[in-house]
Amino acid sequence: MNIQPGTQTRRKKVQRSKSSSYDAGALSSFMAMFLKAACIFGIVGAGFYFYNSMNAQIAATAREYAKVKVEIAGCENEIARLRNYAESLQNHSYIKHQIARYRLPLVEVHASRQARLHILTPQQAARVAYRFPQPRQVSVNNRTQRFHR
Repeated sequence: MNIQPGTQTRRKKVQRSKSSSYDAGALSSFMAMFLKAACIFGIVGAGFYFYNSMNAQIAATAREYAKVKVEIAGCENEIARLRNYAESLQNHSYIKHQIARYRLPLVEVHASRQARLHILTPQQAARVAYRFPQPRQVSVNNRTQRFHR
């Protein structure tokens, strides 16, 4: 081999045919790498979308919860106000004031107009049942009529 300054050894270039300007193995490895990266970005993107949608739903639920909580507090205040008002209307001094204001002529009830409610045992109810007959129903021409015994 002749090695002198200024002389270069020239290697023969491997000539490729013009019909196959790309390597099939390199393209398939590039596509595989691209598909892996696309899958990873797709999974990360789907996770990010899911995270954002869940946060939006949580925020909407929190706003609705706050509205319902305020409404419940308002209802509880209204119930307390109405209870106090009903209690004030049942006060004897208020009732006496209203009687005097409207000049109502109230008198004692006569004894004959008073009724007493008695709670009877089943045996007592059986003994007095003959005094108060129960009406029976008879159906005539699709009309119900009541008859006493």
